[in-house]
Amino acid sequence: MTAKRPTADLRAEIVFDNWGRTVCTYTTNSDSTEILGSSAASYVQNSGTSRKNNRTLTVGSSGMTAVNLLEDGGLDRIVSGWTSASTANCSAAARTEAGDANRRHGTGGLNLYLSSSATSSNYAGIYRTESLTAGKAYTLSAYFSVSSYLNWKDGAKLELLVQNGSSTLQTFLLTDTKPSADIESGWQRVSATYTPASDGTYRFLFRLSGCTGTAYLDDVQLEQADAASTYNLIQNGSFEFGTAAWDTSN
Repeated sequence: MTAKRPTADLRAEIVFDNWGRTVCTYTTNSDSTEILGSSAASYVQNSGTSRKNNRTLTVGSSGMTAVNLLEDGGLDRIVSGWTSASTANCSAAARTEAGDANRRHGTGGLNLYLSSSATSSNYAGIYRTESLTAGKAYTLSAYFSVSSYLNWKDGAKLELLVQNGSSTLQTFLLTDTKPSADIESGWQRVSATYTPASDGTYRFLFRLSGCTGTAYLDDVQLEQADAASTYNLIQNGSFEFGTAAWDTSN
């Protein structure tokens, strides 16, 4: 038996067994095309009139796992699609090999470098373009870390610029605080949410300024959501890029 209760934006569905006990529940969007969360339960086996009948044995729940719209958010296989946009005295690059760079997972990531000659007007920037649908909220997130010798000055900041070509549509302050080595091994998660007014190709530009030294970005995720969800380690989970990141065998 399934009970359905539609709401303005969400739909909750509850599945009962033959004894009226809740077996599982799940929540979807209004047209049931997307599961947002689920839970399930099991019960002890009933025996006669035992007082233990119908007691919960196990319970589990899960939230929605985001589909990362980027082909390789960890940059462990490919770096194509990322373009440096840095001023003088600065550089930025996407790399699949770690070398002496700091990485949260795997070997790939983004490196942002500002030399000791960098002024307050200089910045290290790197961007990529993605196709977005009008009226849909998109959240871009990444993990940010810095090298031990980076000099974080007053006014230092990491920003995200959303651009249409070279025109900036919106600027987000991702952080103006140096990541603490005592929290998640020095990795600070940053995110911003943008809703485009029209269909098109948009540029997402990470821009670091006000400091000198090297910083890193890893586990970059673009998802169609109002906020960042847990980073999805499965690359190309929606198979939007064919079988990229997947090995085939006969």
